[in-house]
Amino acid sequence: MNIERAASPCHPYPAYKPSGVPWLGDVPAHWEVMRAKYYYRESQEVSASGAEELMSVSHRTGVTPRKDNVTMFLAESNVGYKICRPDDIVINTMWAYMAALGVARQVGIVSPSYGVYRPREPGLLNLEYVDALLRTDGYRTEYNRRSTGITDSRLRLYPEQFLEIPLLRPPLAEQAAIVRYLGHADQLINRYISAKERLIALLEEQRQAVIHRAVTRGLDPNVRLKPSGVEWLGDVPAHWEVRRLKHWVGINEAVLPENTDPYFEFRYLEIGAVGAGTLVSEPVKTRFGNAPSRARRIVRTGDTIVSTVRTYLKATWFAEDVKDDLICSTGFAVFTPRKAVWPNFVGYITQSNALTDRVTAASVGTAYPAIAESRLGAFHVALPPLDEQAAIVEYLDGLRRALTRPSPAPAAR
Repeated sequence: MNIERAASPCHPYPAYKPSGVPWLGDVPAHWEVMRAKYYYRESQEVSASGAEELMSVSHRTGVTPRKDNVTMFLAESNVGYKICRPDDIVINTMWAYMAALGVARQVGIVSPSYGVYRPREPGLLNLEYVDALLRTDGYRTEYNRRSTGITDSRLRLYPEQFLEIPLLRPPLAEQAAIVRYLGHADQLINRYISAKERLIALLEEQRQAVIHRAVTRGLDPNVRLKPSGVEWLGDVPAHWEVRRLKHWVGINEAVLPENTDPYFEFRYLEIGAVGAGTLVSEPVKTRFGNAPSRARRIVRTGDTIVSTVRTYLKATWFAEDVKDDLICSTGFAVFTPRKAVWPNFVGYITQSNALTDRVTAASVGTAYPAIAESRLGAFHVALPPLDEQAAIVEYLDGLRRALTRPSPAPAAR
């Protein structure tokens, strides 16, 4: 959102003027455009005791008290740390290109390498307004342009560069109006997100119930049933065959050998990248020589991977169409379907509550529950003939597409 138009999103201002800054473009005619150095000066105030509250500066949360459980990078003493006060702008000099900055709401201390900028004349800029302004995409791009360094990880936004950046200053009443508008928009969006999350949870619950029914009873509601002989599986269609999972799939059949070329490049799936039936993040490119020792299991098109650690997450994924360079962690079991099995059907079996609940219950350990591949392969599952597997897969694929079809988000008023 362009903050210069946020105060009146539906009705443009009567007159605009060139800002004189290409990336800002035209702005309302009565707004001031002046470099930051006219509003702020660099503060070098430091702590004599180091006893003030230690603050964190993040692109997500701005300037906030550091959490007690974060101990990484803590110094032995905070003496000499820079003091920030309410209304000060604090910038993480090394991560400015990510908009790791914000306006301080309280007295605290920050790293000596951070930039602290104090208002020359308090009251000219609304605290919430300037915090939002400095996080917009245009300003992020400007921080990146003005930062110096060889690579992104070594960029630094020094005071002389920051203080040359132009700031937009509407009258205080309009700054407050912009803040109210953004707050209202945030409330609308957050309500929409909450409602969407509740809907997704309900749809996921419905999807799981349908998958469970389809892979244990089929699509015919009038089919004749028989006891499966497995307590947790219950009755199954009389013409289905009940056998151990390892009879229907090969388990961990392809692995990278220890003598793999260290320069061999592949895409790696860690446990955290897989959710319940889906990828939650893309595979990470790496080389064998740089990869963790658990990056060993080869995943091919038609395989299904199932997490054998932290099994309560129910992390499974069907590799519908993948390249030949996909490797997953040894924290997964890789199922390769045999000839009597439709590959997608295995993927749906592993998403069924009938199996995932059993895997969770049979796992060993409290903090990090896990199950051995041999135990997993010993579970019984029921399979219909191939043509019926294909029909069930087609039905469930259609359901998945219907449930994942995006819906438009409401516009902020």
